[in-house]
Amino acid sequence: MTTASQAQKALSNLPKTFPFPFGVGVDVCQVHRVAAILRLEPDRNRFVRRTYSRLEWPSLINLFLRANALGVDPPLPSFREWIQQLPDSDQIWSLPQLDNIEPILRDRDQYDFNVTRERSRLGVLMRVLAGRWAAKEAIIKAHRHRKLHMHEISVIPPLYESSQYFNSTKPVALIDPVCDTIIMSEDVATLRQLKRFGHRYQKSVVSGTVDGIKTTRRLDEYVTEDVGGARQTTRRSRVKPTDRQVAELSISHDGPYAVAVCMALDTEISRTPDRIVDDGTGEPKHEPEWGDEGWLDADDYVPQVPPNDNLPGDM
Repeated sequence: MTTASQAQKALSNLPKTFPFPFGVGVDVCQVHRVAAILRLEPDRNRFVRRTYSRLEWPSLINLFLRANALGVDPPLPSFREWIQQLPDSDQIWSLPQLDNIEPILRDRDQYDFNVTRERSRLGVLMRVLAGRWAAKEAIIKAHRHRKLHMHEISVIPPLYESSQYFNSTKPVALIDPVCDTIIMSEDVATLRQLKRFGHRYQKSVVSGTVDGIKTTRRLDEYVTEDVGGARQTTRRSRVKPTDRQVAELSISHDGPYAVAVCMALDTEISRTPDRIVDDGTGEPKHEPEWGDEGWLDADDYVPQVPPNDNLPGDM
C-alpha cells in the first residue's frame, strides 16, 4: 500500500466534524490577582484603560462610585450627570477617587481582609472586575478564528431596551466586527484631536504616594508607525452598533475565584481588512480610543445600570 493510499484511508476513518460554527471558551481568574493590581491608583487606571472598552466605561464608573459610598446605597447620577458634575474636565479620563476607603487601600492587611469578605463593597467590586476579566479571556478563547483584543469586547449590563434581554440579570457580551485600519498623518491626527495630538487632555503622567512609596505611571500611550520617514498614527475603523455580535456568556463566583464560560459564533474571517488613509475631510472614520476626542460620546451607550441594583451596604 502506497503512502498516498495509507493517508487517504486514515482520513476516511476520521470522525465527523462538529456541524455548527460555534466556539466555546472557559477561563478562571483569581480575585486577589485583580485586587493586587487595583490597589494602587496609577495601576488601577492603567489596568482599566487597557482592559475595558468605551461602552463599558459608564457601568465601570458606577461600580467605583458605589464602592466608595458609605452606608446605604446613594442615588447615583447618570453617566452624563457625573461628567457634568466634575470640577475638572480632565477627571473624566480617570476612575473616581476612592477617598472613603483610602485607609483600607493603604493598609495591605486590611485591604486583603476586605477583599476576602464577599459581601463587603470592596469584595463585591473586585469580584465583578475579576469576573469581567475571566469573561473577556473566555470570549477570546471562543473566537479561535480571530485574534480579539480586550478593547474589541464589551461585557455590559443587560440590554434593557431590547425585548430579547428585557429583565435579564446576566451581562451581555458584544463583539466588535473585523475592522479596517485607518491611517492618519500627524496633521490629520491633530485635526481629529487624538491623544497627544492637540487634544485638550495633555497630562502625560500621574503620580501618587502609597505606603511612603512614590509611584508614577504614563497615561499617554499611543500607536504610531513610520511610513516613508513620516510618523503616522493608526486606529480601527468606526464600529456601527448594529455590526456588533452578541455572544452567550455566563459568569460565576466561588470563594476566591471567578469563572466565565462563553459560547459564540465562530466563523472564518470572510474578508481581509483594508488600510484606509484619512485625509482629514468629512466625518472621522476611526473608532476612538482612550484619550481621543469622541471616546466618551454617550450616543452609543445602549445599556443602563439596573435601577434596583442591590449591592451590599457593609464595608
